[in-house]
Amino acid sequence: MRKKTFWSILIPSLCTLIISVLVITGITYADSHSDVIEEIRYQAEYLSKAVNEIDSYGEDTFVFLERIGKPSEHRITLISRDGEVLYDNFASPSEMGNHADRPEFEGAISNGRGEATRASDTIGNETYYYAIRLESGNILRLATSVANGLGAFANAAIITVPIAAILALISFLIAIILSKSLSNPLRNLNFDNPMSNHTYEELTPMLRSIEKKNSEIADRMEELTRRRSEFDSITANMSEGIVVLSSDGVILSANKSARSILSIERGALYTDLIGSDDVINILKNAFNGSRTIGNISRPGKIYRLTATPVTNLYGEYSVVLLILDVTSSEQAEGMRREFSANVSHELKTPLTTILGYAEIISNGVARSEDVPTFAEQIHSEASRLLTLIEDIIKLSRLDEKNLMAEFEKVNLLELCTSVTERLSEKAERLGVDLSFEGEEILVNGIRPVLYEIIFNLADNALTYNRPGGSVKIRLYSDDMRPVLSVADTGIGIAEEDQARVFERFYRVDKSHSKETGGTGLGLSIVKHGVMLHSAEIKLQSKLGEGTTVSVIF
Repeated sequence: MRKKTFWSILIPSLCTLIISVLVITGITYADSHSDVIEEIRYQAEYLSKAVNEIDSYGEDTFVFLERIGKPSEHRITLISRDGEVLYDNFASPSEMGNHADRPEFEGAISNGRGEATRASDTIGNETYYYAIRLESGNILRLATSVANGLGAFANAAIITVPIAAILALISFLIAIILSKSLSNPLRNLNFDNPMSNHTYEELTPMLRSIEKKNSEIADRMEELTRRRSEFDSITANMSEGIVVLSSDGVILSANKSARSILSIERGALYTDLIGSDDVINILKNAFNGSRTIGNISRPGKIYRLTATPVTNLYGEYSVVLLILDVTSSEQAEGMRREFSANVSHELKTPLTTILGYAEIISNGVARSEDVPTFAEQIHSEASRLLTLIEDIIKLSRLDEKNLMAEFEKVNLLELCTSVTERLSEKAERLGVDLSFEGEEILVNGIRPVLYEIIFNLADNALTYNRPGGSVKIRLYSDDMRPVLSVADTGIGIAEEDQARVFERFYRVDKSHSKETGGTGLGLSIVKHGVMLHSAEIKLQSKLGEGTTVSVIF
């Protein structure tokens, strides 16, 4: 604005200055030109009267003209009636041509007076001629050089140019001062508080309008900030990642989880995601208008990405990316497939045995003395099959979510005593010392499930023990929390197997399991039962020394 104001002041000032110089020069030229012409006319009239007087007295006219013409600055010429030059004070008459065709001569012959202006050989000048017819019939002509417009301007320039230059400099300085003084109040306007400005009265309506707009903008910004704060607070603590990308691929927003998972920052381009070609490909499809879903792997994690395109007003696609941790579901799906395969295998083995022996008996191939043995095998495999099916049913029931209604106060002392009595015969047969000690403790739970937890832990401790070993069941409180502990002096569990012993159908010693007839679901039932009761399970074991399993309610 300051430059615009400066030129707005300077240009009109210079234009006014130039016009003024031209007008003054023109007026000066007009006055000067008029004065010169008047002077020539006056001298011509005066001289013509003098010549007429001389002629009347019979004196020599040429001597008079010679005397007058030598010191004169004006050109004096005497011309005969037929145009022949008789006298000239600037040139020899013999060298001058006939002047009968000159306008001033013709005017004087016709009217007694004649005048003409012709260009001069000198640039910027012209010659003015004034002729009078004498009583003798001859023509007396006076001529002088006068400045034309260019000449007048050139003559005046000696004075006007320096003055104009000084005035132009003054105009330049005034323009600087005025532009600065006019623009400074505008440049220093406080737009945050417009009505606090003390400036031109004409700006008051504009300042009021700005104040009103500021108020509206402040309200909108406050609303946007509030919504942004709400969005950030909601998304900041989400385990799911959320990323918003503009139509040109710039990351506009990314919550904490998204930044951690993808190592991205706001303001970066999605194509700059180093080592994330799978993510880039998913986003590229979304930018092409196709909703894309895909999984990516990170150390120990599996994430599902859903990229949804959003069309803006210009038909371009922005993208919203949702990142979900599907590690558990993917692992659960893997376990489900593994469980299905294991169940099929575990069911197939006893059924194959049962069918084989039954077929031998039904075809009459078996000898009569072998039938009792085959029947015993069929019974054994059928019992194993029934146990397996019961364990699968138990696990399926533990996976249900509607068991809360079955919770009640349960006395763990009674359950532990019952389990000890039930397994005492097996302990005696295996040559293992089974003992229980504890106090009466009540917990809120499902009685059959709690019984299965204690039974399976104790049964496993007996099964994977050695003759002369021991199994101790303890029930006590630790820091006001009920603890069930089952410790054995059996074969122990290798460190690499300890993390997997609670998986379904996982067996540490497969050959020993076949001998004992285990289904591989006992500890899995324990784990799911513990989870159902929001309890915690801990396992401590050393290969060859024994195992201790504690359930903390």
